Amino acid sequence: MVNYSADDLLKINVINHPHAHNKALTALDYWVDQMEYILERIDKIKDEALEARYNMEQTVAKMAPGMLSESYNLREVDDTFQHFKAIVTQ
Repeated sequence: MVNYSADDLLKINVINHPHAHNKALTALDYWVDQMEYILERIDKIKDEALEARYNMEQTVAKMAPGMLSESYNLREVDDTFQHFKAIVTQ
């Protein structure tokens, strides 16, 4: 699929170029495909993060029970996940 930038889309002149409509649709299809890919990637990363969170909780429970309170541990994991999610979704 052809990659059009936002500048390319602005340069398309529908009156002077009879195929401009098709080019614009192709460009929009490309961007939709890219956004779907990004959303799938975010879902996969979220699943991996949730699995890592579970594994970390299990490790802490086995290695150092009582060393960290459960609420502190979960809050730290949530803060890290939210920070990571903010970076990915920017």
